Parts: sequence; C-alpha cells; structure tokens
Amino acid sequence: MDKLLYFIQGQHSSYTDLNVNDLLHQLIEVERKRLNSDIKIDFNPSREAADMQGDKEQILDLFRFLFTNCVEALDGGGFVKIDTELTNEAILISMSDNGVGMDEHTLSRAFEPFFSTKFLGRGLGLSASYGIVKSHGGSIELISKPQQGTTVRSRCRLHRRYNETNHFFEW
Repeated sequence: MDKLLYFIQGQHSSYTDLNVNDLLHQLIEVERKRLNSDIKIDFNPSREAADMQGDKEQILDLFRFLFTNCVEALDGGGFVKIDTELTNEAILISMSDNGVGMDEHTLSRAFEPFFSTKFLGRGLGLSASYGIVKSHGGSIELISKPQQGTTVRSRCRLHRRYNETNHFFEW
C-alpha cells in the first residue's frame, strides 16, 4: 500500500541531509548477499559528495525498487550498473541492466500503477519510484530496447546550503 501512496501523494515525511553514494553503497552490500554469483554489480559513484535533502526511507525504497527491477530483468544472470554524477544543480543516478529490455508499448506504460509484464508483478515499483522522485523535486526517465536492457535515470536536486557570510543559498 505504501508504494501506491508514494505514487498518489508523494508522501512527505521528514527531510534530512543524505549522501546518495553512501545509501547506494549500503543497498549494494545488502543486495550482494542475496544475489546469485551470476549477477554482477558495477557501482561507479561520483568523486564529489552527492548530498541532497530527502526522506531517507523513501530514497532507500526508490533505490530498492529500481535495483529489484534491474535484477528481475536479468533472468538469473547478467549485470547491474549503477552510476552517480553531479551537475551544477542535480545528482544524476543511473541504474542499468543487460536484461530483456522493454518494447515501446511497455515503455510507454511502465510508470502506470498496476501495469506489469511480470507473472507475479503488482505494477507498483516503478510508479512508486516516479512518485518518490517527483516528491523530491526530481525527474525520472526510462531508456530501453528489447533484448538490450534498460537504463533508469533519476535526477534529484542537490542539497542547498545557506551561506552565512554572503547571506544566500548555494548548491
């Protein structure tokens, strides 16, 4: 039910300072233990601190939902690649897999609640991801082709700091 609420309301809680690279590293450490050895994870964090303000549990859920989709697309073996990159105003988070990919029809409906191509899928992971990213002032996009894998790109605003000396907010 929380997944659906993320999509509908964007459920706001308390925002704290977060380091995206640290959260992704934590997720990878947990997930690596449950994956079979035929699934490889390649994590390329940005060199700079990837700080943002957000709801920690929601951001962790976002990463879990996206990671789970990548792994489920692999059908037992392949790779998941995770990259973070900083721009002047945002953190770009990319998760890619070399799984089954999506055709145009599936891609056009992927963020719809209850849409799924999986036998046991509920169709809430990507719609919840969309809601979480939007509630944090970001954007999310899917790039995919059948039999060539999928990349999910999320863009989240960097943490703004108040410069006490010059009296303005800076990124």
